[in-house]
Amino acid sequence: TPMVAAARPHEAMAIWTSFVSGTDRHEVRAARHTASGWEPSVLLGEDDGGFGQYSRPQVAANGSGHYLAAYTLGNGNPSVWVRSWDGSDWSPAVQLGTTLYADEPRVALDAAGRGIAVWLGSDGVSSLPYAATHTPGAGWSTAAPLDADSTGEVALAVTPSGDAVAIY
Repeated sequence: TPMVAAARPHEAMAIWTSFVSGTDRHEVRAARHTASGWEPSVLLGEDDGGFGQYSRPQVAANGSGHYLAAYTLGNGNPSVWVRSWDGSDWSPAVQLGTTLYADEPRVALDAAGRGIAVWLGSDGVSSLPYAATHTPGAGWSTAAPLDADSTGEVALAVTPSGDAVAIY
């Protein structure tokens, strides 16, 4: 499922996953739209054609032209990966959390470019909501559970000043 987020007038970022024709590989790609039109897509990640598969892409934007992307990799025991766009390039991919299973990522950005990601993580017994925060120049915090109760879905929103609300 493709996702898109608009940063400011005439600027947006799209992210999607696709099957690489003629192979057994999947990839996640992003493309930015500006006043001049769509820029060429950029490869954010490509699996090795084995057990992994990229899915569930998410993208968030703020009014300064920063973006945050999240997606999962893996079929049986997926993991959540994130990358940030600083206005000119994507950061290297970072895996969030070390649970046995991580899925359903959601991301949001505030006006200063601080980000948050929430997702479902499992130890094999119960599914819990997890979160990690991103600070420009410092990177990602250690992932932590938001609650000790099981959940089935997560949703996330953030205000321009950085107040985040996650429901699960």
